[in-house]
Amino acid sequence: MVSGSVPPKQFVFEVSPETPIERLDAFLSKQTEELSRSRVKSLIANGCVSVTPASQKAIKASMMIASGQTWVIELPPAQASDLVPEELPLSILYEDEDIIVVNKAAHMVVHPGAGQPQGTLANALRFHFPDIQIGDAQRPGLVHRLDKETSGVMVVARNAHAHRVLSEAFAHREIQKKYLAFCYGRPKSVQFSLQTGHLRHDKDRRRYNTRLPPPEADDEMVRFAHTDFHVQGFAHGVSLVEAVLHTGRTHQIRAHLADHGHPILMDAIYGGLKPEKRIGQSPVRQAAVRLERQALHAAVLGFKHPKSGENCRFEAPCPEDLLPLQKAILDANSL
Repeated sequence: MVSGSVPPKQFVFEVSPETPIERLDAFLSKQTEELSRSRVKSLIANGCVSVTPASQKAIKASMMIASGQTWVIELPPAQASDLVPEELPLSILYEDEDIIVVNKAAHMVVHPGAGQPQGTLANALRFHFPDIQIGDAQRPGLVHRLDKETSGVMVVARNAHAHRVLSEAFAHREIQKKYLAFCYGRPKSVQFSLQTGHLRHDKDRRRYNTRLPPPEADDEMVRFAHTDFHVQGFAHGVSLVEAVLHTGRTHQIRAHLADHGHPILMDAIYGGLKPEKRIGQSPVRQAAVRLERQALHAAVLGFKHPKSGENCRFEAPCPEDLLPLQKAILDANSL
């Protein structure tokens, strides 16, 4: 039962005898619209959560609450944002008072980071939608990301409720995510599924290794990764593949295909360069050598609307730089 928030940036929650006994992170995230479960876990890990009577054990997200406890969340002071608004072009697929759906361009970084303080999707959002004041100061409204060179659909939250609901949906794998990928070679099966472990590579820290059995449970090192693939076309040594993500690990599709022997065209990290030496003379080769980024596109994003609960499905058409390659493969399809 919520007793109110006192003073500003502090929340106080009491566990009454009628409160169902559950995990601490689950209990706290249900008490306020402002905090998602992932945010609560982060606050617990950073020592921002305390309890009366004092706990004899270290406070962890997985511990069970008990009747008579009073939990306090101390939100750290908000950091002044140095995110610079930039009038960068945005392709808006949909917007309402709760969400914005964009078609992210290839070569655009999602949020500022080391070596990339400006020119990001976050900078563009700050300019076009200055009302978005939730989420990390450098990531206004962002609840997921795409790699810099990957184009396609992204959803942005416009308020705390939408941010919480969408963050939970991504965390609970309730989002439909479908990609188009162009890879070298022809997979043995038209349809196949990869369920593996997922671990940062021990020698090249830029990449990930999926040549691992799936873990019995996610831990801090090895995570579970699951992708379903459907080959839509094959011509002159290149396959057009539809990939459906069931988990959202970093580089998941790129690592899965590369470790399966079919790196994505122009993927510099996972061995996809030099198409001029790997593809025979053909329209497919002509289209491939013109590519200036990895051939991966987030085509479909589906989720329940955070306010209405209605099923939403948004599509980003195949971008102009990948269209010639798609057409060349489908025109000469030998499947």
